[in-house]
Amino acid sequence: MRGYTRLFLACGLLLLLCQDCLPQQKDVVGWEGARWGMSEAELLKAFNGRLRKLPERKQFFASYAEYVIPGFKLGGEPFTVFFQMDKGTDKLAQIIVRLDEQVSLAPRERLFNSLDASLARAYGRPGQPKDERYTFRGKYKGIALTRTWKFPTTTVELSYGWDDQIYASLLVVRYFPRPTNARR
Repeated sequence: MRGYTRLFLACGLLLLLCQDCLPQQKDVVGWEGARWGMSEAELLKAFNGRLRKLPERKQFFASYAEYVIPGFKLGGEPFTVFFQMDKGTDKLAQIIVRLDEQVSLAPRERLFNSLDASLARAYGRPGQPKDERYTFRGKYKGIALTRTWKFPTTTVELSYGWDDQIYASLLVVRYFPRPTNARR
């Protein structure tokens, strides 16, 4: 009987410790009402008046954005949500949720950590975190932080970069389809 008690306690402890290790969500299929491969017309319908058309198309590497959600609140701060369309197919290829403030005299690590904790509660622990602090040209300091969650359909990536040479500050949550799940 004593052996069963130990086994039961060990199993209970193992389950308790591993509960944080397991993702809380089996899949992320896009962002809010957006799904990979949607057309602009489908996005407009899915977001029912929340999207705003940019005055001109914003070009990214292999994509562009014509619609955004401005003033989207995350961690109490204003972000802009960019719906990036594939240049070849005109279908949704990526969603960028970018902090509006892109210049900061001090790093915004507290906000990054708050978003990291919020995403971890929603998605479980991220994969291998990246925390780099570096110096360049012997006098400037920089920070590069990344957290990544991979699901069958979607990868979610939280990233932050800052340096004190020009006080560039870029905090982004990026949602993009896994290669085999991009609807064309």
